[in-house]
Amino acid sequence: MIRIMGLVNGTLRTVGRAAVAVALVSSASLVASVPGSSANPLPTCLLRAPGPGLYVDCPGSLLFEAQAAFVPKALPRSGRAPIGFHLKSKISTTGERPPALREGVLAFDKHVTIDASRFRACPREFVAHGEIARAVRLCPDSIVGVGNARVEVEDPESQARHSAASPLTIFAGGSQGSTTTLLFRFEPLAPSRVPLLAVAKSRPDQRGRFGTSMSIAFPRIAEGNGSIVSLGFGLRRRAPGVHQTGIISASCPDEHLAFRFTGIFADDTRLVGSSIRACAAAP
Repeated sequence: MIRIMGLVNGTLRTVGRAAVAVALVSSASLVASVPGSSANPLPTCLLRAPGPGLYVDCPGSLLFEAQAAFVPKALPRSGRAPIGFHLKSKISTTGERPPALREGVLAFDKHVTIDASRFRACPREFVAHGEIARAVRLCPDSIVGVGNARVEVEDPESQARHSAASPLTIFAGGSQGSTTTLLFRFEPLAPSRVPLLAVAKSRPDQRGRFGTSMSIAFPRIAEGNGSIVSLGFGLRRRAPGVHQTGIISASCPDEHLAFRFTGIFADDTRLVGSSIRACAAAP
């Protein structure tokens, strides 16, 4: 049976193992839509077609919240000015551990540019191993953002769950052609002493309103028994200590910028949230 759930306190509650597209019209307002159709006031569990015919299996429910923002709001009509970009997201289920986030895809407005070529690339081995103080000491000019994640881990035997915060540091990982690599380092979760590394690849991707996509591949956590339940990070407008602008710049020719976040989970659930944010032409 297909189950449909409505909006609860400005967030979308929908079912697992399904595809859902969500438009974040404002920071707290969600409207669901089927891809390629006009907006529908209710979120819908869409049919998947794993083989001939149509089949859907929607056990359980998944709660997804996301919000995108940028500063400053005043931007040039032409050319580009540096902006700081911020994303906050939350994932939860009713009574069970959420499926693990396998990949996140951020689509940026066609008037937004990502360029980390001015930053020294930090070698992956510096980011992925050792203490964070060592990585910062070796690559102080490669840090382009910071954030925080909360991870929930379930013991496979007792099924007891616990959560822990993991600070996040984002390093420039190099540019090759039109592709920019960012390295997202999450601090170790006890008892492990090994940091978690997510690798993001950004490249031009012209699709309607959007012009750049950033795909973030997340690692398996606690041998598959851990899930990210909240993730927030900011890509800085200016990099500290090096007197240069950050990696994102934008213009505002038509008074708004659009962003879209797609979460792809280990159980093949896909959730899509789009945020349209107002901007103003700089005087």
